[in-house]
Amino acid sequence: MMDMSQMMSAWNKSVSLESLMEMNRQNIEAASEASQCMAQGCSRLMTRRMEQLRDTMESYTESTRKMATAKTFDELMSAQSQVMQSAMQQSMNNFRELAEMTQDMAQETSKILEDQMQSSVSAAQSAAKSSSAKSATASKSTRAA
Repeated sequence: MMDMSQMMSAWNKSVSLESLMEMNRQNIEAASEASQCMAQGCSRLMTRRMEQLRDTMESYTESTRKMATAKTFDELMSAQSQVMQSAMQQSMNNFRELAEMTQDMAQETSKILEDQMQSSVSAAQSAAKSSSAKSATASKSTRAA
């Protein structure tokens, strides 16, 4: 088993500057894609929230009209109770919808970054294995000589 200094030495010998630059380019592309995904998700989230607010204001306007037409105190209290119950339920539904949208956006963004990270780790492992094989071959050649 190799110690850390041997692994780093093997890594340095096996990895070219071009491959490191390519890996960094891919990491930057993934970060850019994830940022774009997050920005689009935030835009969808804000658009939906504005739609919800518009719908809520329309609902409040209609509710106010209903309460204004109440003829008795009991009718007013009944209408107000229905309005409050409906408003509370709609608020819960709205927040649930926004939470689900946020969760979907986070999962989408995380997937992009996780995929790139796995790709980078695989490339690093391949390079380390290649280096180990080269080191073993070189070591055998040195012993034979």
